[in-house]
Amino acid sequence: MNNLEHSKEEYLHFVDAAFGIFNDRIGTDYSRENIEVKFITAENADKEIPKFLKKYPEAVEEQMLEPGYYEYINAEAFVTSKKSGILIRTDIRESGPWWRHIMLHEISHIFCTTHELNDGSLFFKKYCLDYAESSIE
Repeated sequence: MNNLEHSKEEYLHFVDAAFGIFNDRIGTDYSRENIEVKFITAENADKEIPKFLKKYPEAVEEQMLEPGYYEYINAEAFVTSKKSGILIRTDIRESGPWWRHIMLHEISHIFCTTHELNDGSLFFKKYCLDYAESSIE
């Protein structure tokens, strides 16, 4: 059974719209060609997340590979020195504006992680790493 409220084409439209907004405002060239986007649902997450995360070994924490991890995320960005990707749950019933917002949020994680701060510090280490008990939080 498929829990999607929107069609795959609609989700791709939300993703592309968010890339367009971000690119227009920040001057980037983000797209599905240079940021991998993977849609998951509760039904396929435990199978698909480990396959997706194999491509991002530098960004993976052990608990991300545990069954049920999907319950803790709506979407999540992964950044390594070579590539970036975003996992998005599509079994969450929300409107189009929410989907664009969540995509913009994840794109901004990628941008902040790949563009260092003016003082030479690392965005992730300065604002994310010690924020909670793990970088997932």
